[in-house]
Amino acid sequence: MDEARLRQSLGQPELARILHRLYKRLRTRPEVSGHLIISEASLAEQQAYGRLLGKHLPERERFNVSLSELDQCLRHAQICDGLLQAVTLLKGPLLDPREGKRQEKQQWLNLLSSAQENTQNPVIITWLQELFQQGTLKRLAANLTEAELLLSHLMEMLAHLPAEGLLVKQLAAQVTGDAHGLDEDRPLTGLLLNIIAVLQGRDKASGASSRRKLWLSAGLVPDHVSGSVLLLGVDAREDSLCGQTLHQHAKAAQACRLTLAQLKAQRLTLVPHPLVAICENPAVVQAAMLSGATAVPIVCTDGQPVGAVTWLLAALANSGCVLAYHGDFDWPGIAIANRLRSLFDTIPWRMSPQDYQLTPAQLPLQGSPVPPAWSQQLGEEMISRGLAVHEEAMIPTLMKDLSNQGRGEAWPDFCA
Repeated sequence: MDEARLRQSLGQPELARILHRLYKRLRTRPEVSGHLIISEASLAEQQAYGRLLGKHLPERERFNVSLSELDQCLRHAQICDGLLQAVTLLKGPLLDPREGKRQEKQQWLNLLSSAQENTQNPVIITWLQELFQQGTLKRLAANLTEAELLLSHLMEMLAHLPAEGLLVKQLAAQVTGDAHGLDEDRPLTGLLLNIIAVLQGRDKASGASSRRKLWLSAGLVPDHVSGSVLLLGVDAREDSLCGQTLHQHAKAAQACRLTLAQLKAQRLTLVPHPLVAICENPAVVQAAMLSGATAVPIVCTDGQPVGAVTWLLAALANSGCVLAYHGDFDWPGIAIANRLRSLFDTIPWRMSPQDYQLTPAQLPLQGSPVPPAWSQQLGEEMISRGLAVHEEAMIPTLMKDLSNQGRGEAWPDFCA
């Protein structure tokens, strides 16, 4: 094949319209037979086509292009192996549009199958199926290659979750090579937050506050400043700015918030506490402060414990105090309890099967079941009952426990 001669002959600008018509015809019917009628033909087109065939064409407003004649002309001149090869080289593969769509659909299905093979979590598998069925991925990615990269990054990030206080920007840099890969305007960000919400049984992110809560629920920290720990009654020596803050608030029986940056800025010397109560929701801290049940220090995880929360709990555990946790009777709450038990050897506080059964409930359990590490019976009863009990419903009981402890009564084993 002589590519240079082919471009000088059939590929010359004067024959561009004819070449385009040939390409459209051969894509749907790749047979070198029949004719094309070229209407409103210019003199330049007629002359160029005549030179290609080696003959003079009478000047007319329309003329016929014989596909077989053109095919023989290209072969006889030894320019190429015929018309099909010539058009393919000059215009691209002669693929039927219907076949092209079928192949593209199969490629998307292969991409879905490949992504689903990377996980055994049925929730993620179903979510991926819906992602493709709803066309979300096609809207976010410019093409199949970009979609494949997007899914690859997403599945790799999911493999890192739940994280242990990893900065969002660190995760983005590790997986994508770009610290801004999970910025608010990136497609990957929306996908990751979406699946985190599904896995946690939470609502999708609708603003900065809900995005931050979703990051934290997966053990990811947006930064060291915006995330904080809410606490009440945790005391410290006044040999640092953070220590002064803790001591003054403990003395006044007032709750306070501290960021991870504040906790780590100076050496913090905690006053030993025999027992520290941990709750999941800020409403418990507020109730304790308002009711005066402040003899037992309280640390609030405010959802999934990360950053400032885990740093402070580690410091308290290292000081020798016993940590007792209470949270929501739902699967995210059980996951938090399991994680704290694994990290800090916490004991359950009002997290027994009896506590669950005796508390009124109406909200349905959502998400995949998480077996409680301390009670197989509790997990079975939650599945059987199918209802969630939020921590706020148990505040009166929790306040009674805190008040009894303040009067010197022993902290009972609530999981007996």
